[in-house]
Amino acid sequence: MLDPAPEKKVNKPQETPSRRPCRLLCLFSDYRDYLHIRSSHQGDSPMELKWSASIQDALDQSAVADVVLWQPGPGDPEMGAALRILSEHMDAPVIVVGPRNRESAARKAIRLGAADYLARTEVNRTLACRTI
Repeated sequence: MLDPAPEKKVNKPQETPSRRPCRLLCLFSDYRDYLHIRSSHQGDSPMELKWSASIQDALDQSAVADVVLWQPGPGDPEMGAALRILSEHMDAPVIVVGPRNRESAARKAIRLGAADYLARTEVNRTLACRTI
């Protein structure tokens, strides 16, 4: 008769009473764009949203985020330089939010260092959560 296989010990992660929500920093020059994102994430969203009008504002405030949504604005540096600045100063992936769903814009953003690209008109809770 064969001996039964020894039981494997499974190390379970320590559970904490409450998990910290994902911190999402929205870098949009237009506050109305931030309000659009915020309204699509209301309810039981596991995200904590913050807004900054520019990359410089976020850096000046020492903003902390798990994920950055960045919509290039009028005062921002060109995309490559902006993504380098964000990657140097923030320990978070950057998702570029563009005006429309164009594959060429998405490819360019990702080639320059973005983690992903979303069209502003298509950003909703489901898509944002899946991307993040």
